[in-house]
Amino acid sequence: MENNRHINLKIEGMSCGNCALSIKNQLENLGLEEVAIDYATGEASYIDNPTISLKEVITTINEIGAYKVVNQ
Repeated sequence: MENNRHINLKIEGMSCGNCALSIKNQLENLGLEEVAIDYATGEASYIDNPTISLKEVITTINEIGAYKVVNQ
């Protein structure tokens, strides 16, 4: 069964393309697909993966450094 639901998050603390790339790489390392990060708008999206909880995604982003997920 294919799941195409996109999850959208708002992230504070991104100031450049390298910030977005760091978050993208970490989320892809978790196993998420179609990860898109826009540092200018502070938005992130990915395809929902039932084996990876939203809490795990948020914790991963918050632990990278100066980034904080501000909505779920």
